[in-house]
Amino acid sequence: MNASEKAVSIGFVSKIATIVNLFQSKFTDATVDLTPWLDDPMTRATIDPDSIDLGFHFPRRDRTHSDYTLLLQIRLQSERDKHDRVVGLEISSHSLCGCLWEFSTVADWRFSGSTGLSPEYQAQIKSFCQDVLGVFQNNRYSTFQ
Repeated sequence: MNASEKAVSIGFVSKIATIVNLFQSKFTDATVDLTPWLDDPMTRATIDPDSIDLGFHFPRRDRTHSDYTLLLQIRLQSERDKHDRVVGLEISSHSLCGCLWEFSTVADWRFSGSTGLSPEYQAQIKSFCQDVLGVFQNNRYSTFQ
């Protein structure tokens, strides 16, 4: 679900703002998109209502730099104590040619796809994911604050 639609409480607004700031602190040239999904019936039918979805766009520097957009999907499970537990994070990189690579924290924290990434870039992505998981482990970010 688009992050803009999930921002219905101070708790979620705080989480989303923190996540955006964390990403932009590691990738300073990125701009955020709080509504990466189109609002049409076909898209609505496939959207996970238990997720927070953000897009991060990068300016194209030259013809060899093909990462245009990273899509971040934070998969949530609501808990009885009114906190959301993160099931996992999914990140995928997209260009005009389609999906370049994917990364998931659900299983073994590995990258997959056709485009090779530098070890430094992989480390930045993994560090960001650890930071996002920390946001949801911190009780001060309750959904219903």
